[in-house]
Amino acid sequence: DMRAQGGGAAAALMAAVCCLWVVPCGGGRIHNFGLFGEPGDTQYLPLVAYLNHTFFHAFSPPRQIAPFMFNTEPGSRLEDALKAGSVDMFMGSGIATVCFADLYDTVPLASMSRESLLSGMPPERGYGGVFVVRDTDPIRTIEDIRGRIVVAEPMHSDSGCGFQRREMLKHGLHLTIDPKQIIWNHGNQATALLMVVRGEADVAFVRSGLLEQHTDPNSRPQGAPEILPGTLRLINVLGNATWLGESYPLDTCTDVYPGGSVSVLQRTEAEVVDELTRALMSITGATAWGGGPVLEAAKISAFHEPQSYASTRSLAEDLGILTTDPVTWERSCVPDETTYDGIYGSIACPEGSFKKPYEEVVASCDRMGLACPSGQWGSVVGCMCGGICRFADDVEVISSTRGGDANVTCAKLQPCGEGVQGE
Repeated sequence: DMRAQGGGAAAALMAAVCCLWVVPCGGGRIHNFGLFGEPGDTQYLPLVAYLNHTFFHAFSPPRQIAPFMFNTEPGSRLEDALKAGSVDMFMGSGIATVCFADLYDTVPLASMSRESLLSGMPPERGYGGVFVVRDTDPIRTIEDIRGRIVVAEPMHSDSGCGFQRREMLKHGLHLTIDPKQIIWNHGNQATALLMVVRGEADVAFVRSGLLEQHTDPNSRPQGAPEILPGTLRLINVLGNATWLGESYPLDTCTDVYPGGSVSVLQRTEAEVVDELTRALMSITGATAWGGGPVLEAAKISAFHEPQSYASTRSLAEDLGILTTDPVTWERSCVPDETTYDGIYGSIACPEGSFKKPYEEVVASCDRMGLACPSGQWGSVVGCMCGGICRFADDVEVISSTRGGDANVTCAKLQPCGEGVQGE
């Protein structure tokens, strides 16, 4: 696991590879291409090398694209890079696509289709989310999630949190209020499935197709945990899900949303934008560079004309991720955070509720006697129990200094007494 190795050696290796193979040494202006990864990741290097040594080498002097890896060290978040002007283009999720289009004047050039999680299935240009429970558990509906233990990814995750949160809202539930405990898992959704199998969680929020992938020996990735068929099941499966005018081929418990995109800042020169667009659209599964398929390591099938991200924008607004100031009309996006403190700070409570103090949330699981599992490969960020947000159901009315009844507690908007001003 490259994540367990030292970052310095990986960074040195990345720099050497970039100069010798990915980015031709010397030459003209370099455009930083933002990509998500872990220290030492090389999955996108064949794509970057191919773009540099073919299409972008045609410029005079040759332009170059250099991989800028996000989330590999402090300060390397996508938003930090955009704010600092460190990248000209980036590959991001649907939520990142809509958030940064408003904040940093970016536009999607191409949407991506990715290999299906299941062997023999066509590539996916969109995907949904699912609710996974133990087959023996009496949970049958979304309403049954109330008072249960949920394992989910941080708030910016789409298939590991956002899609399911929106479906819960349709049923009158809030992820930040109704579960007994939330286990925040980051980096490996298969861990969430294992937690449900082991009884550490009651419900897992994961991507459509993931459960089937791990129960099918022909689809399960090498080294991935095996889950026996019939151990887990889905709830709230939609029977008529469609995408791009066709029936969606996998079971999904939420609406289907578009996949990620390659976006570019609109300040980038038109000829670079045109060349990048043409280059991406021309790549197929058979396109090879450096002895292998360009897209295979990145698990991308192809690039397509940009899809509409209107449904993703609506989702981000409904969940409080993308907001508009009612006075200034300024748009803002809740930061994508993966630390415990960051997740707490990124939570936007439902209207009419308020966020519990940080100290109360940190101590909530101990107070309720609930353990927080570490997860496979230490992927669990932390746990929050008893709800992070609270509706203001009760208020205390303090009696007048001129006398009167003792302090009274009453329900919100309920008359607590009568009086005349000045008396």
